[in-house]
Amino acid sequence: MLFAALTFIISSCKKEIRENEVPVETQTMADLTIDDQFNWKTTKDVTLSLSCYLDNTVTIKSLEGDILMKAFLKSGLKFDTKITIPSYVNEVELIYNNQSHLASVANNHLEYYFN
Repeated sequence: MLFAALTFIISSCKKEIRENEVPVETQTMADLTIDDQFNWKTTKDVTLSLSCYLDNTVTIKSLEGDILMKAFLKSGLKFDTKITIPSYVNEVELIYNNQSHLASVANNHLEYYFN
């Protein structure tokens, strides 16, 4: 009985070869054809222009909660900088004066006035 069960298990593990299926040969990276326009970058640069009415700290976070930047803003002065963030991020959370604001970074630029 045990012999019959083992024979059945071993014989049922054969790979079925289909006639219509073309076998795929292992390719190296050199064999791949990549479009010249393909963007390999996993990050993007975003220019920021922030201003406020009250001296305070601003925190910029991803929607997943990762802190992307912290800065101290001075009243009446524009804060301009560039940050590098993951390319999949299209919206960030700005936290200023204990208030949360969502802002788009889809066009690689963010301008915001905290009032």
